[in-house]
Amino acid sequence: MAGRRIGAALTSEHSDPPPIAGIPIPGKPIAGDAVAGSSAPLDVAGRVDVPVFNCIVAIIAEAGGVRARVVNLAGLEFSAASERAALAQIVPAFKRRVVDLLQAEQPIPWIDPPPPEPKEQRRFVPVHL
Repeated sequence: MAGRRIGAALTSEHSDPPPIAGIPIPGKPIAGDAVAGSSAPLDVAGRVDVPVFNCIVAIIAEAGGVRARVVNLAGLEFSAASERAALAQIVPAFKRRVVDLLQAEQPIPWIDPPPPEPKEQRRFVPVHL
């Protein structure tokens, strides 16, 4: 089938793909400077600037499960049947604490993590607000 074309002809080897409605093209400016309902600024690629905080969690095995505590922010500790279950409790609690402090315009009382205890494992969890 000589001479048969499939699809549209390309205008150049490096042409941009056609835009898809509602999806920004990386590196191209978009209309407006913020996401609807948010005051967070957008960067050139259309991404929202979302703050990320490090939640450092100490995990210690206990009889019947694990104990997890945040070592860089005081007062957050949970026991659970598994590490996964403990992290599922501690991460939302960390996020609530940080959001509450930021909304109250109070400083976050970060703690320099102490050295790990014997048999303790550390998990570094990035938490996006």
